[in-house]
Amino acid sequence: MQTQTNETKPNDEMQLKKLQYLALNFDPYNPYYNHEIENILKEFNLSQLTENPFSFTNRLLQLLDSYDNKTRVTE
Repeated sequence: MQTQTNETKPNDEMQLKKLQYLALNFDPYNPYYNHEIENILKEFNLSQLTENPFSFTNRLLQLLDSYDNKTRVTE
């Protein structure tokens, strides 16, 4: 079971870094963004939420919390 934890930790950390990047660099009130942000939005199925900044922000915070908890548990 320790091996599985070590395998998933780097992936969870990378996902957390992507979400943190999105939180810092994406403005849900501005409809213009770069390809990197577009790819992250698609990866986490957030593209459809960009029309409603409140729903988007809520979902992003939920994802950040989830991945943050996963990385803390596996430390």
